[in-house]
Amino acid sequence: MSHRISFDTSVTKSVGSSVDAIAGDASTSVATFRDGLSSAGMCWGGDDFGAAFGAGYLPAANDAAIGAVEHANQLVQAAVGLVVTAGMQETAEDANAEAARSSL
Repeated sequence: MSHRISFDTSVTKSVGSSVDAIAGDASTSVATFRDGLSSAGMCWGGDDFGAAFGAGYLPAANDAAIGAVEHANQLVQAAVGLVVTAGMQETAEDANAEAARSSL
């Protein structure tokens, strides 16, 4: 039983572009979140309860933002990988086609 494997480079490049756009949206969202956090300041107050809340919230919010930035960076790398892989496949297909023409 034989199976044919196909690789559509144009679809792969398109997906790469879409993933890159998602990464851009994620980066924008993180920047908006951080700007909002900075502009809000210590809005929970400076009393004992506010200080306790801030002591727990700020590190967690910062960790979440760092995680989101890392996720966006990984999406960028995935997008680049998709586009590069599609380009390499096109190069290989062109070389194979040229080799086939040359052998005739």
